[in-house]
Parts: sequence; C-alpha cells; structure tokens
Amino acid sequence: MQSSMKEYQRRLLLARIRILTNYGFYGIMLENMAFGLDPGCDTAYTDGEKICFSPKFMESLSDMELDFVLMHEVMHVALKHCKRGLKYNQELFNIACDIVVNSNILKSKGMNLDAIKVNGNISMHQIEGKEGYLFTAEEVYEKLLKNGNRIPSLGFDDHSKWEMDKEREDDVNAKIIAIKDMEDRAHQNGKPGVGSIPFGVERLVKELKESRVNWRELLNEFIEFEINDYTFTPPDRRYDAEFFMPSFSEMDENLEDVLFMVDTSGSMSIEDITLVYSEINGAIQAFEGRLKGLIGFFDAKVYEPIPFDSSIDLTKIIPKGGGGTSFHNVFRYVMQMENKPKYLIILTDGYATFPKEEEKGNIPLLWLLTNDEVKPPYGKVAIMKK
Repeated sequence: MQSSMKEYQRRLLLARIRILTNYGFYGIMLENMAFGLDPGCDTAYTDGEKICFSPKFMESLSDMELDFVLMHEVMHVALKHCKRGLKYNQELFNIACDIVVNSNILKSKGMNLDAIKVNGNISMHQIEGKEGYLFTAEEVYEKLLKNGNRIPSLGFDDHSKWEMDKEREDDVNAKIIAIKDMEDRAHQNGKPGVGSIPFGVERLVKELKESRVNWRELLNEFIEFEINDYTFTPPDRRYDAEFFMPSFSEMDENLEDVLFMVDTSGSMSIEDITLVYSEINGAIQAFEGRLKGLIGFFDAKVYEPIPFDSSIDLTKIIPKGGGGTSFHNVFRYVMQMENKPKYLIILTDGYATFPKEEEKGNIPLLWLLTNDEVKPPYGKVAIMKK
C-alpha cells in the first residue's frame, strides 16, 4: 500500500508540473488545491478545496486523461460551480457545468478532442451544436431545459460533494484576479505571461471587475449638489432671467484633485476590495482620462495617497492595511494636507464611528458603500452593488 501511495503522489506531482508548464492558469489554480484518495467514491470529485480520487479510477487513467481530470475539477472551482445552481434540477445543472468546463478545456488545448477523453470516451462539450465555452452554466442549463434535451450523462466526476463558503469564494476570486493582472502586466511589458486564460474565466474576471456604478451620472449629481450647497444662492424669482445648473462638462474640462480613500480594514473582504478597485477603474474609464487625483488607503491609520491619471496607474497601486477602521484619522489627514483635494470620496463598508461633520472641513464628501446597512449622517451617499 505504501508503494502504491508513493506512485499516486508521483503521478499527481508530475501531472501538476505538466499542467503548470503547458496550461499556466490551471496549474496556478491547482497550487491552492489539496489532493486525496477516497476509496468510497467511484471516480473523482472536488469539494472546492481539495480534489479526491478513487484509487482504481486513477489507475485507469492515462497521463493525458489524468491531466484533463485535474483541469476539469479545478475549473469547476474557478467558475464557482461548487456553490451555484442550488435552485436548479441538479442532474441537468451538473450536465450544464460539465459542458462548460469541458469546452473551456478543449479550447485551451487547441480543440484537440483526444485531450478531453476519459477512459477512451470524449466528454460532452457542446450544446445545440455550439461549444459550451460560449455560455455560462446557467445559460446552458436553460437551453437544456427549454429543449427538453436530456443529454446522456457522460460525466465522470461526482458533484454531490460540491461546497464553497464565502471565505473560500473570496480566496478563489482573489487568485483569479491576481493571475489575470499578472498576465496583463506581462503583456504590457512585452513579456510572456502565464498562458491563455480560459474563456469562461475571462468572462468571470470581467464580471468581478466590471463597474456597477454609473460614474458620470453619480459624480455629475455629486458635484452639482455640492456647488448648489456651497456656491450658488437660489435665484431671485422676481427676475425673468433663466437660471439653470451647468452640466459637468460645462463646469470643468477635467475632474482633477479628487482623493479616493479606500477602506482596507479587516472588515473589508477580498471581494469588497476587488469591488472598490473595479469602481475606481470604472470612474477613470468613464471620464476617459479627465479624472485625476490620488488614491489612499486607510484602516486605523492612513497610508500616504498615490497619484493616478489612468487605469494603468491603478494596476500598479497595491492596497495596504488590514487593521481597525478610523474615519477620524482620514479627516485629520486630509485637513493636514498641504494641497487639499477638491473632492473626497471614501469607499468603505461603513463599519466604524462617524466623526462630527465639522471634522471634514468644507471639502465635498461622497461615501461609496459596499452595503446598504450603514447610513452616514452627512455627505452624499451611494451604494456599490455586488
């Protein structure tokens, strides 16, 4: 038995090396997975944290088939299939997930059908004659349901062990975004990256990073509100002259000297930080280079803000923090700045004591919250939708 165990370990180690060498994304994702043997299962499964094999099943696999099974299981984890689809018919949703995963792997392997074989059988990878990587698992499920198309299940793995809690989901999201950012930076510097990111994961990254806030509308309303509050007096209605509030584009060609302060305290999850970064990036893109200023981080203390004027600058700025939360120190820091910002935008979950309003001075303040449970007592408030 001991010699058999060493052989299983050797095969898994070599498989991981092969995958990391040839299919970087899958290999890096596998680095965070544990491996095990489970004589009680018929084939293989993942529970979101580890990949387990039946010893007999592993023995039946060629090296190429073993690579495919490992890539298949970790792709279920990457696409969060382990926590999705609970409201669906499980048999049909399992088939939908397998179609999406297998097709993504097929695309990563140059559409070589031999690369998605298990025990000599080609794994299902199409829906209505189209490749599954073009769709999400939910979209494939709806197609199967609509057409009454009960594809004979050629799935080889057990989905009954699927499980993923919030902390694990955050870890997977962070890993995926880190891989994608590493790939993007490599391309920007003219260097080879980790390898092709699977199509389904590209879609997921876009969903994770895509801004949910209409920044043009939000900042336009914010600035007009502040100007109306602090600058203009109501028009005298005894006169016939038309009074109107100028649009943002008429007020200023550029929106400069904006200070984004990002909450990086312990209560902000990886998902929250990702959401915040997505929104700042969305603001920069919405104003097409006309939005410039500083990004700072804070927990119980404030970390020196860094200037930005493009999305590329944003990718170079690394968050700092992890302690408690103090809005008092943010206001104190801003009031001591030699060149004070024109506008202050605090991106936070809001879980801290709010200082007295006078502590912020006369600088217009926008709270951008990750939830709708907290109600700041002053300033303009908007919610980032997850």
